Amino acid sequence: MITAPSGGASRPTAGALRLTEARTENPASVHVSGYLPAMQQSCPFLQPSTARGMTGWTVYEIAPDTHRYAVEAELFYAGVQAAEWIRPLMARPFGALVCENVVLLGQCADADHRELLNWPHWALKNLYSQVGVMFGKEISNRRGSSVWKATGPQGIASIKLGTGEATEVTAREASVLDQLPGYTVTAGHFDNGAWFVTPWLVGPSTWQAFRPMRKGEGGLDDAVAAAVGLCRAVADLHTEGWVHGDLQPQHGIHGEDGAVHLLDFAWSRQIGITPWMIFEGTMVHLTSPELAARITAGPQPVDTTQAADVYALAGTLWTCATGNWPLDYEAAGLGRGTPANAIREAIAAKAVPMSSLMPWPALQARLRFVLLADPDDRPTAAELATLVQAVGE
Repeated sequence: MITAPSGGASRPTAGALRLTEARTENPASVHVSGYLPAMQQSCPFLQPSTARGMTGWTVYEIAPDTHRYAVEAELFYAGVQAAEWIRPLMARPFGALVCENVVLLGQCADADHRELLNWPHWALKNLYSQVGVMFGKEISNRRGSSVWKATGPQGIASIKLGTGEATEVTAREASVLDQLPGYTVTAGHFDNGAWFVTPWLVGPSTWQAFRPMRKGEGGLDDAVAAAVGLCRAVADLHTEGWVHGDLQPQHGIHGEDGAVHLLDFAWSRQIGITPWMIFEGTMVHLTSPELAARITAGPQPVDTTQAADVYALAGTLWTCATGNWPLDYEAAGLGRGTPANAIREAIAAKAVPMSSLMPWPALQARLRFVLLADPDDRPTAAELATLVQAVGE
């Protein structure tokens, strides 16, 4: 575990993180074989850093039943330790190549890894960027695909890496971003994967924008504005002739200027083009019945639709408002641990009733209409924006 330096003041949060693997150039507790070649494509310093044995890894695990604030404090402390290890080495020959990585394992009941890293990363980059130490953080890592946030003196970037089966999906997303207006992307391949870099989008997600409302702290006007903004962003995408294919509460970022940018285009397609052999996208809880039926019964490849996007959009807003998925699985006998395929089959058969949880009836009545409508009867994303905007009038 992390402890205070000898002779220093004790820290009440010491023990929130357990040291899994002390600093090493060749970690055994985490796999970095895919990450390093991919990052070398976008970071000119990493390959010579690893070649000279100047890349270090320290692995920590969250202690059970630890509050997020304690984890955040210890992550900050771990970052300070790494940065202070680097600072005296920067003046030595090849000092610019020193690279330290802090890896976090385990789960915290109060926050996911992205949320845990938010303020430690913000504090560390503001403390150390001015002296030339760049900070990055991994935002997600699942099914061979990882996203990193890299911060330096010249700005902030998002780096996405795909290895193994995620290689094709990552390359496909880079291609979509390259075609969409308002997005900038640099992309490439390495032996066992693909990568791309985009400017980091600053602002809360739709899920975060609804947080005050969910907590009963007001914020209804802001939530309506966020909902309308997300609907309009999806409408703009549809106008360009695209289907998103995987709308979720975290996939819209709301900028200070009011603009909303969508994220995660791995399962997006242009109308008239099917860029995959097997469709594996969409969050199962936000999958429309007709799309669930096609995925379940076939045939593949499955063509996603804008109508299915609107279903997922309404479900996303329902989830943001209530903190729960739109369907009542318990009422359908689908308890926790039910396989995704079984849930999808039930959705396809329309055997799962809508949730009765209604903390915001004025909004949810409109969303319920969309979620229960047949595909041809659903409003467009632009029409849904108008329906939602009326809630705040």
